[in-house]
Amino acid sequence: MKKIVIRANAKINLYFNILSKLKNGYHVVETLMQNIGLYDTVELSVLKKQGKVITLVCKGVEIGVGKEKNIAYRAAMAVLAENKCGTGIKVVLTKRIPTGAGLGGGSSDAAAVITGLNRLLGLRMSVKKMRRLAATLGADVPFFIPGGCAKAEGIGEKLEILDIKLKKHLLLIHPGINSNTKDAYGAYDSFIAEQKQRGKLTKKYGKGRINDIVAHVKNKGISADVLYNCLEPTVFNRYPEVCTVKETLVSAGLDTVLMTGSGSAVYAFLPNRAAGVKLKKYVNGKFPRWRVWVTSTTPGGAVVLNK
Repeated sequence: MKKIVIRANAKINLYFNILSKLKNGYHVVETLMQNIGLYDTVELSVLKKQGKVITLVCKGVEIGVGKEKNIAYRAAMAVLAENKCGTGIKVVLTKRIPTGAGLGGGSSDAAAVITGLNRLLGLRMSVKKMRRLAATLGADVPFFIPGGCAKAEGIGEKLEILDIKLKKHLLLIHPGINSNTKDAYGAYDSFIAEQKQRGKLTKKYGKGRINDIVAHVKNKGISADVLYNCLEPTVFNRYPEVCTVKETLVSAGLDTVLMTGSGSAVYAFLPNRAAGVKLKKYVNGKFPRWRVWVTSTTPGGAVVLNK
């Protein structure tokens, strides 16, 4: 095989909660993640030139950082180093997932590179080994191998792929705002500290509910009382337009609406695809600057297309 193409699916957070902050600055979280059909395309091919030469081409958006800092490039380097490969690789990213949206686009790209190179180079790495390698690149990356629906705890390192097969249509909106994860966490910490000082909180952060949430989704599916993201209030305060997105969807009669990750994308589950197409037309007309997709949940993260 000389070339392989992988669909790198985005994710949404059905539930996200911060439980505590460690002395090293990391946050202990619990979250329920689900892949959706919005995706980047990752094309991998072997270069004739030998040696660990990696060429990175990005289509759709600017890379934004030097290629050595790009997570897909670092994923390719990690795979070659781990397996002692002297092969040159070309990576072509076609970006559709917006950055700074809480959709895990970069993490999904990295997982696609690991999955794709494993197949392209015949490395025979197990899923366990690929996920261990993925964890060195970022907390969310292992989820996308193989993806689907999963709960994550700790600082993201405790990951469990769940036997939950959601089949739901959703409307996804990105208002064109890049919400920085570090800043979102920092704003939330400041908010909690302020509330604590005012005596409005008896303890820091929230109570763990992830197991109850998982049980509810398994037995009853998605409902408004399941969806939760503790970062919404502070992100809404920093970026009122993100709040406007949610208010627009709620005013349209949808009750299962949530910001994903640290923002700025907001999604809403739909009764059917036709309702999403109609609502997309309305939103595009009223807010032409927003990017809007009608998509659905999907059972995989990194999916090889040319098997």
